[in-house]
Amino acid sequence: MNTLVFTFDETLYKDSRPAKYRQLLRFYRQALTKAKNLKYNVEIYSNSDKFNNIADKVHLVEGNKYKFWDSFKFIPLKERTDDYLLCDGDILFHDRISINYAKDVLFDAWETANWSLVYSEDIQKLTELGVKEVIPEWVNLRQQVMNCGILKFNDNEFKNVYIEKWETLHDFCLQHEDKLNLKKCTAIAAQYLLTILCNYYQASRYNYSTTLRISNPFYVHYAGTAKFQGNPTAMQESTNI
Repeated sequence: MNTLVFTFDETLYKDSRPAKYRQLLRFYRQALTKAKNLKYNVEIYSNSDKFNNIADKVHLVEGNKYKFWDSFKFIPLKERTDDYLLCDGDILFHDRISINYAKDVLFDAWETANWSLVYSEDIQKLTELGVKEVIPEWVNLRQQVMNCGILKFNDNEFKNVYIEKWETLHDFCLQHEDKLNLKKCTAIAAQYLLTILCNYYQASRYNYSTTLRISNPFYVHYAGTAKFQGNPTAMQESTNI
């Protein structure tokens, strides 16, 4: 495996929070640069031209019918059948990563401390709104959740089930947008949904880290607000943006 795929939607912060946008962009450029230095083929799906001089290939995204903020991830998941690793832009690699082809799904780490903050309220609302009628695998159960900062499917059939259920949940959330927090529903659809589908279909899993934001032999994932808290590795990049 020699291809790392990133995604970046510049509409998230560019106009509403320009300082945060600049920080995020610097972090992403640093992430891609570090991956390139490790001799990876680096590709990115984006509506920005800020990566043209770094990435080996920029897949220009024009138009987006989805309202979940991580929806660009599902473009390569739907379209690609080659051997690649899907990475968040706050993953900073310090060594080439090993790939466990014996497991159905590879992911970053278990989320164990943010159930009440991120998941609980809107999972309860979705349950009360009847989401199980459209996603029969649905359960409302407090549990550790798979973080998808790193994501790879070795089982394409299961990947397609996940994509189908993600789209179903996205549309269900939009139908009830006035009652839900779409930012939190993004994490629920991408990560909690994947977790319960793995449980239901007994998909085998492999996680690179035990918990978030710790260094493993291959990378550090500066998840959440960690990338906005003055991390010198990423923020001292002298790149004009």
